[in-house]
Amino acid sequence: MDDAKMEQLVARVTQLEQKLEFQDQVTADLVTQIEAMRSLLMKLIEEQNGSSDLLFDINFSILKQDLGAEDKINIGLLLMKVTKDCAAGLPTPSLNEFHYHLLQAMHVSEEHKGEFSLEISKQLLANCVKDSQGDQRDVAKEVFSKQK
Repeated sequence: MDDAKMEQLVARVTQLEQKLEFQDQVTADLVTQIEAMRSLLMKLIEEQNGSSDLLFDINFSILKQDLGAEDKINIGLLLMKVTKDCAAGLPTPSLNEFHYHLLQAMHVSEEHKGEFSLEISKQLLANCVKDSQGDQRDVAKEVFSKQK
């Protein structure tokens, strides 16, 4: 490869690197703006004495969007495992126990567990009762009823 071609390639790579850096900065700015808007929306709802159900529904929707595919699968598997364990004669977990296992299934670190209230498990179980059939629905009802 001659020097002229090499200089052209170097110039092109430099140009592409600059474009990539610019796109990274734009993406970072957008993420920052989205997080600020999310925080503002939450603050507005809290200040307007908005329904706690509305606030929770927003939090739950955000959580579902933020979950990766693996975490979504793990949540489904958790519900199936609890149903299978109950069918095998093991006791139905309490709502707190279910919540603990849900956080493990979602790979939530100890430092972030406080960000995930028991309401998340309640909402998940309520959705399961509404959308499921048979044993899984019955087990979800029973776990949901074991609130303390």
